[in-house]
Amino acid sequence: LLTDHGMPGMSGLELVKCARRLRPNMPVLMLTGFGHEGLQSGDTPPGVDLIINKPVPPLQLRRAVADAIHPPQNVVPFNVVSDAAKPAEAHVKRG
Repeated sequence: LLTDHGMPGMSGLELVKCARRLRPNMPVLMLTGFGHEGLQSGDTPPGVDLIINKPVPPLQLRRAVADAIHPPQNVVPFNVVSDAAKPAEAHVKRG
């Protein structure tokens, strides 16, 4: 799921909460232009795997989506990462 944080009618966080009920293991990436509201790269609210600050170059967005769908071989899958076993290069984490 690729969503924006700020949307009319429903926030991205509300959408994530609803989507997680239907597909709990689905990768979730959230775009935001609201870094000043606490959603900065590296900060992940519950249910969000990766926060991407806008503006984002198309190639960076493409790579983030590709990595979420097919994680690189040297990165532990989202739901397997534990504090004791986090590789330094793991860039996607469950919030």
